[in-house]
Amino acid sequence: MIESTGKRRSDGSPSPGRMNKRSRLYALDHDAEDCVRSPSRSPSPGSVTSESAYQMRKTIKDLEEYVERLEEHVDHIEEGRQRDRERRNRMRVHHKLEVKHQHDRIEDLEEDVRYQQTLLDRSYKDAERLEAEAESNRKTIHELIERGIEETRKYFQVMCDGLEALQNPS
Repeated sequence: MIESTGKRRSDGSPSPGRMNKRSRLYALDHDAEDCVRSPSRSPSPGSVTSESAYQMRKTIKDLEEYVERLEEHVDHIEEGRQRDRERRNRMRVHHKLEVKHQHDRIEDLEEDVRYQQTLLDRSYKDAERLEAEAESNRKTIHELIERGIEETRKYFQVMCDGLEALQNPS
């Protein structure tokens, strides 16, 4: 008969608490003694003997040790699960911070791209304006040079005509 007076631990552990285990073991031990010593259960020939009582106690002790090892193993597994949960939570927080940092960095880069694009657009417009001015200046310079050449030709023609007139006084 198993008497269970213990409560489960409050941490939600599926394994029974220590108090429960002890009361169970105590109940098992008393049941074995009752089989051997109880006057209401007097041993009849072929029933429980001191050898079989010893074997029962040994089996109970072995089972108690086995249960204790199992509970220690369960506790160890639960501790590992708790560590894993804590590690996952830390990693989740770290990843959230990293994602936020990356989003902030992306926003900064997008802002830099917009700024650089604005500068490029402005530079492109300035370059177009300067090219138009340069073309206009080239045309003006070309016209001035043409006019200068024409004036120089006329001047030389006048000079040549004047020299010819001086040489041929007719």
